[in-house]
Amino acid sequence: EADGPYLVWAPEHTEQGDPRGELMSLQLFEKQAALAPAQLEQLRLLQSKHRDRLLGAIAPAVVNAVFERGVAVHVELGRDWGGPQPGAAEWAAVRGVTLPEQHYGAEWPRLLAALPSLRTVMRATPDLLTALHALSPGLTLEHVLLEESWNPPQALALPITHLATRDLALAGLLRTHEGKSVTLEASD
Repeated sequence: EADGPYLVWAPEHTEQGDPRGELMSLQLFEKQAALAPAQLEQLRLLQSKHRDRLLGAIAPAVVNAVFERGVAVHVELGRDWGGPQPGAAEWAAVRGVTLPEQHYGAEWPRLLAALPSLRTVMRATPDLLTALHALSPGLTLEHVLLEESWNPPQALALPITHLATRDLALAGLLRTHEGKSVTLEASD
C-alpha cells in the first residue's frame, strides 16, 4: 500500500487535534530514517496515552496493538471479544490477531472470518483453523502460530503459506494448497 494518502491525511488529522496525525507522521518518517531517541519516546507515549482513541470502537476488545501509519494492523484480543462491532471501520486494517491464551468460544471462527484483511493468526488451534477455512474458503493466511500440538487421524489441507508450531510432526500432516508450499518453522 502506498504512503501517499497517509502523507496527506497526517497533517489533516494533526490540524484537527487528532493524535493519529502525529502518529502517522512519526511512523512514516521512521520508514525513511531511524528516529532519534526523543522521537521514539514520543511515538511510545502517543501510543500509550491515546491508545483508546487510536483504536476507536475496537478498544474494548484489544489487549495490545501494533500500529502502522497510525492504524492498528495487529491486535491481541481479550477473551471477551464479541467479534467485529457493526460499523467499526477500525477492523478493516487489522491484518493479524493474537488470540487469548485461554480457550476461546466456538463462535470465534465466525468472528475471525468477518475480518476483511486477516492474514495472520497467532495462538490458533487446528480446530479453529479448520472451522475458519470452512467459513471462508477463499481466505489464505500468510502466517499461523499453533498454540498446541495436534495428532489428527487424517491430513489437514489449509491455505497457509507459513506455519510456526512447537510440533514439526505436523509437516507430514499438512498438504500444499493449490500447489503452494507451506513453510514450517519451530516456535519457542
